[in-house]
Amino acid sequence: MSGTAANPALSSVQRFHALDGMRGIAAIVVMLYHYVGASQSRLFMNSYIAVDLFFILSGFVIYHAYATAILGGMPAGVFANKRISRLAPTVAGGVVLGAIAALIVMLETGRDFSPLDFALTHMGHFAFVPALSDYQIPASDSLILFPSNPPLWSIFYELVASLAFIWIARIPRWRLVGAALAAFSLYLFCCLALSRMTGTALTANVGWNHATFFFGFPRVFSGFLMGIIIYRLLRRLDDWIETHLPRLAGPLPTLGLFAATLCVLMCPFYAKGVYQFVAIGMLCPLLILVGARVTPGRSWLTAVCDGLGTLSLPLYCVHEPVRHMTNILLKRIGLPDSALGLRVTITVILAFLASGMLLWLLGQLRARHRLSSGLKPFLG
Repeated sequence: MSGTAANPALSSVQRFHALDGMRGIAAIVVMLYHYVGASQSRLFMNSYIAVDLFFILSGFVIYHAYATAILGGMPAGVFANKRISRLAPTVAGGVVLGAIAALIVMLETGRDFSPLDFALTHMGHFAFVPALSDYQIPASDSLILFPSNPPLWSIFYELVASLAFIWIARIPRWRLVGAALAAFSLYLFCCLALSRMTGTALTANVGWNHATFFFGFPRVFSGFLMGIIIYRLLRRLDDWIETHLPRLAGPLPTLGLFAATLCVLMCPFYAKGVYQFVAIGMLCPLLILVGARVTPGRSWLTAVCDGLGTLSLPLYCVHEPVRHMTNILLKRIGLPDSALGLRVTITVILAFLASGMLLWLLGQLRARHRLSSGLKPFLG
């Protein structure tokens, strides 16, 4: 494999601004998927594949950021420290906000719950441990991994995959391709088996609850390995890539990439479940392959991309608790449920404000630095 220095577009200091913007757009689509839902608009019927786009992006970015260091001898503990310190403070903010929202909802609705199970569940969430029991009596729905803040399930799987990168980084290229194909095949098989056994429509949306917990592992690793393969292809096929997929700069290619991302994530066709897996296995990797060759070319657009990328994680972690608290607030002031457009607009604005406030608070607390320092005696 050629070194990064051979390809200036993939140097270790390179930041993929267009991919940052794509990540932010995917986070917004997930938020709208939860706020509007497929029952209100067919545009969101496949939008949960944004999670798989996150997994592919994660593999691409982590390989770019850490492969050279790990292959050069970075201790596993140091790498784990960096990954946990990157994710844990924002996730902790989501756990706290989720717990507050859950308490408000349960007090407002008079729903019974177990205070002990509630406390133990959220203590575990701070350490990325999914819920092992339901604090609601009785359970109001299928037991999900993070009941107060459901979207955190995908961050749990992403952390597992990123920690496994310590070993994945050393896998030869063709074995890596074989592993990715095996993971995707297992993912597809699990989804087909689930549909067959339950008599429900085929869906790629698995891993978020206890019933499909183990299905989440082939789901995350199929995407994560795809991302690594894309990055390694870009490094290895420099001349071919330059000829057939030249770099594109400027607002038009960048905005075109964002439009294509929206089209893939908001496709209103089910196609007997085929579209989901075509999008995950082909369209999302293609978007990232092209996006890695696109640069905004304008300072204002670069700032927009960076801002979207920076907000993507906190927005993903707080949007569901914000929705629950906003629904209670709007009900109290008498806004009818039928005013969906106004309700969604207000909630989106509050979710962005909450994300910005969480970023500011973590920055003021120097949360990542303090967590990393606290983990050094244990991890290095």
